[in-house]
Amino acid sequence: MTTDDGVAVVTMSTNKVNAQTEEMPPCAVVLTGTGSIFSAGLDLKYTLPLFATCDREAIDAWFERYRATNVRLFSFGRPLVPAVDGYAYAGGLITALCCDYRIGVHGESKFALNEVPIGISMPAVHSEIIRHAIGTPNASLTTIFGETFGTEDALRLGLVHQLVEADDLLDVAIARARVTNSALKAYALAKQGLQAPTMWIIENLADPFDRSTGDDFTDPGSPEAQREKLATLTAPNAKEIDR
Repeated sequence: MTTDDGVAVVTMSTNKVNAQTEEMPPCAVVLTGTGSIFSAGLDLKYTLPLFATCDREAIDAWFERYRATNVRLFSFGRPLVPAVDGYAYAGGLITALCCDYRIGVHGESKFALNEVPIGISMPAVHSEIIRHAIGTPNASLTTIFGETFGTEDALRLGLVHQLVEADDLLDVAIARARVTNSALKAYALAKQGLQAPTMWIIENLADPFDRSTGDDFTDPGSPEAQREKLATLTAPNAKEIDR
């Protein structure tokens, strides 16, 4: 993490496809990746074998940690701007959608909420975050079919709010995050008010619904799709971005 005049720049670099982090500094934040990948989401080489165990206790514990990370990002009381410097798939795109103003780059980046086609259900808590970010019609389109979109379609669907040249990405993101630096309390209260209906739904409707998430992950129809995806990821010529 680095700091630029009151804005923390957090670079996800924990692995080749950039996992999410639970640590958030108490100031405006720009969240970015490295190279051509913002985040490819979950480590499927870990989660798919976990789901295959059908160990509900382990799966539920993993999901609760993952849920908490994304809810913390979503409700973070400071400006949170992702500088989406490349591919954003599945959980990686959800991370971006938890944020306030998403900036992408012109070029060949790809965006997808592709959980469903590979046999991973979309938890209701994440569906509500996605719905808040891009509206119900676009949330349904992107989630149910799991299609992959290029940058222009990502802009049209609201997956990103703005496209810039790669060389300008970080500067533009920092400038956006800094806009309300002198009024962070007002920002936090406004954000909290706007998110209040979604947070109510998460706590009162989505969370109870998601108590069956472990069952969804181990549904008889899912393991076959999961095994196919795992075989693709572990093939000798597989690339990390082959999601």
